[in-house]
Amino acid sequence: ITQLERVQTVHRDFVANVSHELRTPLTVVGGFLETLSEMPEVDDATLRQFLPLMLEQSRRMQSLVEDLLTLSRIENSPRSMAQETVDMDQMLDTLMVEAEGLSQGRHQVTLDKRCPRWLRGNAQELHSAFGNLVSNAVRYTPEGGSITLSWQEADEGRGVFSVSDTGIGIPPEHLPRL
Repeated sequence: ITQLERVQTVHRDFVANVSHELRTPLTVVGGFLETLSEMPEVDDATLRQFLPLMLEQSRRMQSLVEDLLTLSRIENSPRSMAQETVDMDQMLDTLMVEAEGLSQGRHQVTLDKRCPRWLRGNAQELHSAFGNLVSNAVRYTPEGGSITLSWQEADEGRGVFSVSDTGIGIPPEHLPRL
């Protein structure tokens, strides 16, 4: 019962956090749209200023919704996920390219591969989870910081993927919920 209560608490906290995270970009986009709709004429300079910001916020919302859909799919069908042999060299190279693309040269991104090449699992779900870590590292690391993607072997031959960065980190009070 204690474990069930803990899971329910984490789930409630998660829903509250996602709701908060969605509220911010919705407020921004709504504010821009309201401002634009109240203007008798909109010049090109104003559009060039507002549209990229609205696009960025809508992409943020889309990413949150995609994360929610992935979580829902995992929760509702955990046994049906296909197990396959995942080429980690290929996945790590893809993650590295994505990290560099998201960073756009603002960070030093490195890759440390010291583990067997193959992993059993669902390639799509692994890429989603690992990509989320990479995206967060880029998002929360200040310009000029460094990000390291690492694939290493732990005890008993288990592979460990990690992302380390010089960003702000996760506040200690949130660590138990991760």
